[in-house]
Amino acid sequence: MLKLILLPNNFPPKRGGIATWMYSICRYMDADEINCFVESTEDCSNVDRQNSFNIIRVGNPGAIHFQSLIKHLNQVIRILWMNRNLMNRDLSLSSVLSWFFCLMRMNFVQLKYSVLHINSILTQINHLKDHIVLCGTVLPPGLTAYFLSIFFQIPYAVIAHGDEIIRWQKHNNYRHIAKIVFQNSSLIIANSHYTQRLLNTIDISNTKIRIVHPGVDTKAFFPRKINVGKSNPYRFRNSKIILSVGSLIPRKGHDAVIKALEHVLKNEPHAHFVIAGDGPYRADLKSMVANLGLEQHVTFTGEVEDHQLQDLLNMCSVFIMPSRHTRDSVEGFGIVFIEANACAKPVIGGNSGGIEDAIINGHTGFVVNPCNYMEIAEKIILLLQNQKLAKKMGMNGMNRAIKYFDWPIVIKQLRQVLIDGLIQNH
Repeated sequence: MLKLILLPNNFPPKRGGIATWMYSICRYMDADEINCFVESTEDCSNVDRQNSFNIIRVGNPGAIHFQSLIKHLNQVIRILWMNRNLMNRDLSLSSVLSWFFCLMRMNFVQLKYSVLHINSILTQINHLKDHIVLCGTVLPPGLTAYFLSIFFQIPYAVIAHGDEIIRWQKHNNYRHIAKIVFQNSSLIIANSHYTQRLLNTIDISNTKIRIVHPGVDTKAFFPRKINVGKSNPYRFRNSKIILSVGSLIPRKGHDAVIKALEHVLKNEPHAHFVIAGDGPYRADLKSMVANLGLEQHVTFTGEVEDHQLQDLLNMCSVFIMPSRHTRDSVEGFGIVFIEANACAKPVIGGNSGGIEDAIINGHTGFVVNPCNYMEIAEKIILLLQNQKLAKKMGMNGMNRAIKYFDWPIVIKQLRQVLIDGLIQNH
């Protein structure tokens, strides 16, 4: 039987793609196979009460002061001493020093994260050597797994998302630590072929990498008719909705759609661009809309709850997110394209990052040059005017989502990858 220690960096009630990924692992694996160690957050008790799997809240690293950190560190040392007979008999000074110097190069909050998690795992888990570890991302969870690997020979896997590898390229400390964690792992799970290629650039061999795409809850995301009436806050009567969902940051490409909208409106005067989400780029985007005189054709909804997202996806005619590669950020996969497809909607994405895995160009949607406003406009117009094509692409996407991306299917694949890569080879 699989005995998994899961170390997420994001987990509900936090929101986002990685948090959904981690929660779905817990939700769709057998409850007795998994122990999830995650930091405490506001309102986390509501999430924990609703689930049968084992969630161990280790505290909030940001709230731990130095004196308390020393107490946790002392307890780690005491537990190690008490379990010295179970420790790796081939433990080398060089490997211990490697981990210690990595720890010292982390920022203080990440250092506290590692100490809290190590302390909690050593305290809570019996028969530690029977377990394997899965890190939701390379840092800081990977440093905890690296520790357990050095001292107890416990194999670990790391999920790579792509964006973090790009982001850390300009931070020498983090790049160095992440590379060590990746290289000492038994298995790396990449969310796309693009992420696999990024791992190759830091000398990670493909023999260690397996690709598992994130999934979608097809019981929540499916086609249904939405009543656009008084009870619905989104009243876009007689509009052809172009929808984008995501953080309002430059790489998501909202600005490119706004510029393309001028041309779209000449051909489709009832087109309406709905931007769901929030972020630091909001003011700039609203200013762009005002300068182009498009206030009547663009709506900013702000952050939306899951049920509102499902409504918006079913209300739209086209989903679009022409993401582009910026200096320190990239779209590692783009699960929102699969969510839109699951609602039988055609999608348009930028030809950057891992979007090539999320969209089958010409079959479930279109992949475009994210910097070419006219190409974006042309594809929007085509899907708004050719309803037969739009419906066909939407149905293709829905069938693909159900067949390959439904969470139970994805987690079954992930479970087998962990068994093959960590248990049978260890």
